[in-house]
Amino acid sequence: MQKAGVEVRAAAGGSILRIRNDAPDGTFTKLGREAVREAECGNGVVIEHPEQWETQYCHLAAGSVLVKLGDKVELGQPIGRVGLSGLTEYPHLHFTVRHNGVVVDPFAYGVRPESCQGGQSLWLTALRSKLEYQERAILNAGFTTGPVTMELIEDGSAERQMPSASSMAIVAFVRAIGLKAGDAQWLVIKDPLENVIAETRSAPLQANKAQFMLFAGKKRPPGGWERGSYKATYVVERDGQVVLRKDLELML
Repeated sequence: MQKAGVEVRAAAGGSILRIRNDAPDGTFTKLGREAVREAECGNGVVIEHPEQWETQYCHLAAGSVLVKLGDKVELGQPIGRVGLSGLTEYPHLHFTVRHNGVVVDPFAYGVRPESCQGGQSLWLTALRSKLEYQERAILNAGFTTGPVTMELIEDGSAERQMPSASSMAIVAFVRAIGLKAGDAQWLVIKDPLENVIAETRSAPLQANKAQFMLFAGKKRPPGGWERGSYKATYVVERDGQVVLRKDLELML
């Protein structure tokens, strides 16, 4: 997500109230919580809107902020890019809405604190279906030519090393977020003849996971790779039901 340059846009028109644009990406994952103390938001933007509304955008990429203090912005105007700065383990946007200085839920504005239902959505009607909550999601998935680490995924190296007929290995990888305790995962690769050539299964998770990486791979056989379509399937199961799935294909 970070290397793809995903834009962050203003949720509504207003004036730029605060910014930070010099926090390095990946500090928390490399150095720990103390390294981002009092800078948990990382690179960010706060926009002041009419009638005492504010929106805040955190974890933007280092050097990506496009606005300055006092700038006027319009609805949908790009203000930066998704990054890995501040207190975060994976690239994403932490979005906050405040009214009269109090944090509110843009999906259920006005709901009583003790209630789990009701409230009013602040999102445009056309966007509401696209913003429905996803309990689990896949951030990265693909084929590569060797062992996969989170660092290789973050810098885009894993996805750039696409296997070819001469590659010494074929590896499929997936990085998922929002997995829950009890989720079980498996990843399998099949060759053009539908033979399983690699498989990885994980035991049910003992705790919720902000992110989880799984990969499976096969070294090149002595006779070389069979030409044709190699397919990988990633599945998350819970209580015998498939709750997340991703299919990948590689042509050799």
